[in-house]
Amino acid sequence: MTTADDSHSPDRATLLNRALDAHRRQARAHYDQLEAIAGYLDCALADVHDLVCSGADRESLFDPYIQAIESVAVVFAIPARAARTLVERAVTVAERLPRTASLLRNAVIGVDVFAVLDDRTNIVEDPAILSTLDTLLVEALTDAGTVSRQRARRIADRLVAKHDPEACRRRLDDARRRTNARYRDLGDGLGGYSITATAAEARLAEQAVDALARATFPDDPRPPGVRRSAAAIARLRRMPFTCGCGHPETCTATVDDDPAYLDGHGPITAEQVRDLAARDDSTVRTVAPDAIKEMAQPGDPYRPTAAVDAVVRALFGTCSVPGCDMPAYRCDLDHVDEYDHDVPSRGGPTCLCNLNPKCRKHHLIKTHSPSWIDDQWVTDDGRYRTSITTPEGITVESAAPNQWLITGLDDLRCTHTVHAHDPPGLALSTRAGGSGTGIAEYTRRRHAWRRSERARLRRRREMWENSDGPPPF
Repeated sequence: MTTADDSHSPDRATLLNRALDAHRRQARAHYDQLEAIAGYLDCALADVHDLVCSGADRESLFDPYIQAIESVAVVFAIPARAARTLVERAVTVAERLPRTASLLRNAVIGVDVFAVLDDRTNIVEDPAILSTLDTLLVEALTDAGTVSRQRARRIADRLVAKHDPEACRRRLDDARRRTNARYRDLGDGLGGYSITATAAEARLAEQAVDALARATFPDDPRPPGVRRSAAAIARLRRMPFTCGCGHPETCTATVDDDPAYLDGHGPITAEQVRDLAARDDSTVRTVAPDAIKEMAQPGDPYRPTAAVDAVVRALFGTCSVPGCDMPAYRCDLDHVDEYDHDVPSRGGPTCLCNLNPKCRKHHLIKTHSPSWIDDQWVTDDGRYRTSITTPEGITVESAAPNQWLITGLDDLRCTHTVHAHDPPGLALSTRAGGSGTGIAEYTRRRHAWRRSERARLRRRREMWENSDGPPPF
C-alpha cells in the first residue's frame, strides 16, 4: 500500500495528464483507423475499375462499397450498421472534411466531437459548399479551444444554416418523415409505447404529462415515474387520472385532475388550479359549448363574446406569431381576414377560426406592412393552424399549441357563416358612395390584395398536400 507521502506515488495532476494524453492518443489512433479504411476503400474501388476496364462482366462484380462494409464488420466484430458508419466517416476524412479531420489527427478535437461534426454536415452535398464549410469549421474550432459535443454541434449547425439553408430544409423534411408511434413488448407483463414527434410537440406533450402526474394526492404511494406513465396513458385513452392509494372507498381524490394553462407561465397542475380557484380574489366561470355558438357581440359584430375571447386566448396561450412568447392576455385579438367596418359582410368574420392573439408589435406589423401575410384555417380533423408569410416569401406554419392540452378544446368547431368577399376585380375599384381616395380606400385595397394573396398561398398549400409532397417553404 502506498500513501500520499510516498515519493513514488503520482499526484492527481500527473494522473489527470496521463488520462488526457491517452485521450489524445485515442483521437490520433481513430484518425489512423479512418485513414486506413479510406485507403482500403480506394483500393477496392480501383480493383473494380480495373476489372471493368479489362472487360469483366459487370453483373458478376460485387459492390466494392458493400464489400468494404462487410469486411470492416468482420475484422472489428461489429454490426454492419456500425461498420457502415466507420466507412462513411472514413470518406469524410479523405474527401468531405479533410482539413477538419486534421484536427482529429492533431488531437485538437476528440473522437466524439468529430463524430458530431460528421453527422451535422453529412446533409451537405455541394462540393464547393463542403470545401467552404471545411475551412470555416477549422477556423471556428481552433478559435473556440476545447469544445464539447453540444458546442461543436452548434458551431456546425450555424455554419450549415448560413451556407446551405437548402440542406437544413432537407434535414427537417427527413426528420419529419421519421415521426412515428411504436409499441414493443418488454416482457414481465410490460409494454412500451414510444412517440417520436417534432421537438416542440414532444416538449409540449412532456409538459402536459408532467403537469398531470404532479397533480397527485397525499395518499398516492406511486413514485414519479409510475405516475407519469399512468398520466400519459390516461391522456392518450381520454380516461380520468385517478389516485393510486388503493382505497377507493375512502379516497377523497374525486376532483378533476386535468392540467390547465396559466397565462404567461404555461401548463399547471389541477392542484394549482384548485388553489387558484379557492382564492378570494378569483372568479370562476364555466364556458359551456352553447356559449360559443354566438361568436360576436350582438351590439358590436367587431367584438367577440367573452366566451369566444377566452377560448381563443386559451387555444394559443401566447402571441400566435412563431417565436413570440407574449402571453395571450397581454395580446390583441386580431381578425386574420380583416374585418370591414364599413360593410361587415364583405370582411372577415368575428369567429374562432378567424381570430388569434397578436402582441401589439406583431399586430402593428400585420396592419401596416402589407407584405406580411397571415392566415388561419381548421384542418379536416379539427386542428387549428396558422401561417405567416414574410415579405421575402418564406412561409412558416404552426399549430395552436393548447388545443390538445386543455380538455374541451380538442373537439372545437367554428360555426360562423362564410361571407363573400370582393372579387379580385373590385380590389382597385370604389365602393358605391365612396370617393375612391384617402385612408379608407387605401385600407380597403390593401385588405383586398391580402385576401387574394391568402387565396394564392392556400391553393399552393393544397396543391402540395394533395400531391403528398413537401411544402414549398
